[in-house]
Amino acid sequence: VGVGVRRWVTCHGIAVNVERRALQNFSGIVPCGLKGREVGCVNDILDTHMTVKEFTVFMKEAMEEVFQIQLVDDDMLDIGED
Repeated sequence: VGVGVRRWVTCHGIAVNVERRALQNFSGIVPCGLKGREVGCVNDILDTHMTVKEFTVFMKEAMEEVFQIQLVDDDMLDIGED
């Protein structure tokens, strides 16, 4: 989860690693400033494998429930199975 503030405007974001291969790009950073901690992925903690597409659907439904909102599908975000 990331939060940024610039000129009294806040920006919020979230990043979730689903596949282990996505972690290669994080080898040179200290996640959230926590030294000695490693970046993980969803599939490291699940008993069954989940694709990025499956996680996207799950995350959308969870966010809609928690925040009581309706997210709009964006066809421009073509998330493949790889």
